[in-house]
Amino acid sequence: MNIRDVSGKILNVYGTRCARVLLDGTVDTVIPFIVADVTRPIVSLGKLTKQDFSAHLERQTSRVERGGRRASLVIRHNASYFDVLIPAD
Repeated sequence: MNIRDVSGKILNVYGTRCARVLLDGTVDTVIPFIVADVTRPIVSLGKLTKQDFSAHLERQTSRVERGGRRASLVIRHNASYFDVLIPAD
């Protein structure tokens, strides 16, 4: 698997791992991650929709939802993200 950074450099990939996370501190889910040399985790909204999430991209209230629970998306510099907590088991 070849994953590249924004400059085109191929990143080291160490495998995959599923992690239980809380999106925006409230929405419990398990997300599969590719473990690589990056400084921040990246989550695909497209892959979340395959886990029955719906994505709402709006000017003031962008969010993802599942089962009536919402996780707010933060929009900054033309990028969307949400806070993710990894709870202690």
